[in-house]
Amino acid sequence: MSGVNILSGAEDFAELRMGRYYYVDKTDFLNRFLSPLSSKVALFTRPRRFGKTLFLSMLSEFLDITKNSRKLFASLKVAENKTVCKEWMNQYPVVFLSLKRTDAATFELALADIQLVIREYCMQHKYLLDSDLVTQESKEDIQAFLDRKADISLLATALRSLTMALSDYHHGKKVILLIDEYDAPTTKAAERGYYDEMLLFIRVFLSNALKSNTCLKFGILTGVLPSSKQTLSSDLNNLDCFDLATNKYADVFGFTQGEVDKLLACAGLDGKREILRDWYDGYRFGRQQKIYCPWSIMKYLDSLKDNPEEEPSAYWVGASGNELAKGVHGRLTTTILDDMTSLADGQSIAAYINEDLNYNQVYTKKDNFWTLLYLTGFLTPVAGKEGRVAAFNDEQTILAIPNREVRKAFEKEIKSWFEEIVLEDDLQDSFFELFWDGDATNFEQKLHEKILLSSSFRDYRYREYFYHSLLLGVFLLKYTVTSNREVGNGIFDLTVLDEENKRAAVIEVKRAQSEAELDFCVAKALRQIEERQYDVELRARGYTKILHWGMAFFKKSCKM
Repeated sequence: MSGVNILSGAEDFAELRMGRYYYVDKTDFLNRFLSPLSSKVALFTRPRRFGKTLFLSMLSEFLDITKNSRKLFASLKVAENKTVCKEWMNQYPVVFLSLKRTDAATFELALADIQLVIREYCMQHKYLLDSDLVTQESKEDIQAFLDRKADISLLATALRSLTMALSDYHHGKKVILLIDEYDAPTTKAAERGYYDEMLLFIRVFLSNALKSNTCLKFGILTGVLPSSKQTLSSDLNNLDCFDLATNKYADVFGFTQGEVDKLLACAGLDGKREILRDWYDGYRFGRQQKIYCPWSIMKYLDSLKDNPEEEPSAYWVGASGNELAKGVHGRLTTTILDDMTSLADGQSIAAYINEDLNYNQVYTKKDNFWTLLYLTGFLTPVAGKEGRVAAFNDEQTILAIPNREVRKAFEKEIKSWFEEIVLEDDLQDSFFELFWDGDATNFEQKLHEKILLSSSFRDYRYREYFYHSLLLGVFLLKYTVTSNREVGNGIFDLTVLDEENKRAAVIEVKRAQSEAELDFCVAKALRQIEERQYDVELRARGYTKILHWGMAFFKKSCKM
């Protein structure tokens, strides 16, 4: 790649700039946020791996009074604003902490993790203990953290104590507080079973520092979930939340199309534009923004250095905290699975977005589950008229999978669900060979016994698309499946490709009105495949064996 030095996964702004690595310039945020200061306490929520830590690192480098950052920001957008640079660059004490490492089995161990974060910060600022400007009380608090002797009440006031000590040391200068992954402790607590205890602590821990703190200039927090009435909102009435739906600052996290185009031009990779759009674009932040996943873009461009022909991969899926199946397995109802399969199939769903969601409520309602997938980046609003977010009605939002990378996660989860609940491993080979042998009678019997009679489907709805989704999930276990695509003279239901053996199948699904109508519907399905030439593309691609399958369903009865 010409002209571009990539450091993928970078979270340290100074490391990027000093190493002359490519940096997508987000410093115009400083011009917009600081001139004049627009929020006393601001919370920015985005999915993981969308640049939140790097964003705060950039702010810290720009603002921290102990640093000289002019070279780091030379040639960036904020450097053009002389007023902002004069008033703010390296002019304030900064406390920059991350809570992302808080991951413990018990509440007590989680507090120990937080205490370790505070202790490490105190180690970096031991000079405060030698200053005559810092009060004795503040010094004793800092020493208690260094000696690992701080109790829970002292820990709850740690941020306030640190801001007071820094302000005193710098002759009354107010302190800027930057907190990364503010909701990580409550996220882990919900998974581990001590959510209520951690919630109470975090509310006190943060509000002590961010509300009625005379030493605070301003605070910025990042996380995944917006602040709900149960987390910070009730204690921090001065909090401004800039979430996924907020138009202001929508372009600060992730890459815009213009930023990706500039990056590709510098790297001499303009020919990769459509591939990147298909795989990593599609997120909608605010009313009109379309955003790329920055983690995946940089990972893919980094891989191209060693192999210019490297195909894209699902880099974001599987990164820390992004496992779709995490906490979901065992809770998927057939209704949710049906909708997940629809989403993987390129469809959209309508959901009520719960703006007050907390991690303890995720599995209490179906819409809470969809809200979590929206907030964590697995789903995104669909564009409506004039590029604005599409709404099903005044309350529901239309959601869809943003891109191919995320679709892989849905397919993986669907495969896992069918593997472990529907089909036992020792039955898979014989089940699919019946299909490829065209043995309709025995395949029908196996499908009926192993799937339609499964207790896992006791609550399903007998819509045609349910059966379509069921078959899509089953065949995804082993093969490439395409559905609802226009070909020949119509739109087929499903094609199944066994690329290794160069064989394929076209499946047309019908829902009968009665059991007696099953035979008629199967015949109708087969005629439709032939008359509309659904196999024409498969023949053109050189598949030597193409099966036509007509499948009809009525409740738990089927005919093949």
